[in-house]
Amino acid sequence: MSSAASAAIFADLLEQYNVDPFPEQNVETEPEPEDDPEGKPDEVYPECWQCKFRNRVFHTQDSDAESEYDERHPTYENIRDRYGDDVCQRQLAAHEFASMPDVWLQIMLTDTLCQGKPALNFDDADGKLWFRFPVARMRRLRDDPAHTEHVQHTSDVLHTWDFRPVHRTANDTFVCYHAVSLHNLVNGHPKAPGSTGILKDGGMHYGIQHGDGIGVYMYSYFPAFMHDCVVELEVLPYLTTLEGGSKGRYVMKSNQDESSIGAPCNTVLVRAFYTRYDVTPNWLKVPPVGRQVFDSGIVPLFSAHSSVQ
Repeated sequence: MSSAASAAIFADLLEQYNVDPFPEQNVETEPEPEDDPEGKPDEVYPECWQCKFRNRVFHTQDSDAESEYDERHPTYENIRDRYGDDVCQRQLAAHEFASMPDVWLQIMLTDTLCQGKPALNFDDADGKLWFRFPVARMRRLRDDPAHTEHVQHTSDVLHTWDFRPVHRTANDTFVCYHAVSLHNLVNGHPKAPGSTGILKDGGMHYGIQHGDGIGVYMYSYFPAFMHDCVVELEVLPYLTTLEGGSKGRYVMKSNQDESSIGAPCNTVLVRAFYTRYDVTPNWLKVPPVGRQVFDSGIVPLFSAHSSVQ
């Protein structure tokens, strides 16, 4: 993508989230309190447009309602002098927005991201670390009689590639995974005519006739070996085992009518997506820094070893 196109995406993002990248940077001080024996006024720091922007990008989950960046904070020099390099590095990592790859700028433009956290794929012999982003504003899960008449049976249990059972959740659904290129989160896939990208579309679309039929193909386990992005799905228990290929693969079939090709699949809900931790932009994975960082002391940098869940 050209630098002009990148600049246009950047401008669209700032306009969408109503953030001025060139705010007044006047640093004010409050009047010296009369009862302060040391006569030391409290500092009022300038508003940081990138932290303000970050607070608007991420949808807030109920469990993380307090997770926000402080929109007014000291300069890097003040942070380093008062709290050391760890906090300063963390703050610097939170200000790399303008240099992010184009595809991530497009992902933010979808207005679907929630604050993410690391997730280790325990099936991966190499111990690769992944980063999980929950997503919001996706199509709701519901039965779709117009396109599920072809389903032969209801699945009671799935199996992974090594025959471990995968049971239904408390919602009577299954959690499965779909391997895809990061590019296709915000761009259409050639096997799903009419799609504009999973996040833009608000969910999955039925693909073209191939393999075991028209449908949405998925894994019952986390396919860490596939592509640079894995989408987490919650699916109704209407899955069909693939007749050939690797074990642990399933398809949510349509009614197999040609009219279903490219149609939204409402029996599959997109819950989150995963990207490799080492290639995820720091601006998106550094945890929020609140005012308590500057009031109560050092908050250590994110530790991949202590924070994996």
